[in-house]
Amino acid sequence: MQEQKDAPLTGFGVLARLYWLFFGNALLFFLLVFIFEKAASFPSLMDAALWLTAASLLLVRYVDIRYLNGQTGEGKPATMRHWRQHALVVAPLALGGWILAHVSGHFLR
Repeated sequence: MQEQKDAPLTGFGVLARLYWLFFGNALLFFLLVFIFEKAASFPSLMDAALWLTAASLLLVRYVDIRYLNGQTGEGKPATMRHWRQHALVVAPLALGGWILAHVSGHFLR
């Protein structure tokens, strides 16, 4: 296993961590709520925005780990195993939330 060296935290590293820990997830949540509330037709610009946001969460997490000396939420060095675990959580939750938002938005209104 490759050991990461402690490198100084850069501005890009901070922004990347803030995005994948908070802002990207919040945006994903608000897009799901918007799709539900507006009963957006399928496909819509909101669908594209949701999937771009989900993909950006995975891409930013990858870049954070690979190039920015990424860390876990607890401040420990992150590995590609952490990225795979992150992808296995984000992708199914985004898909499930997207399906639920469309179905419930059309049938519960």
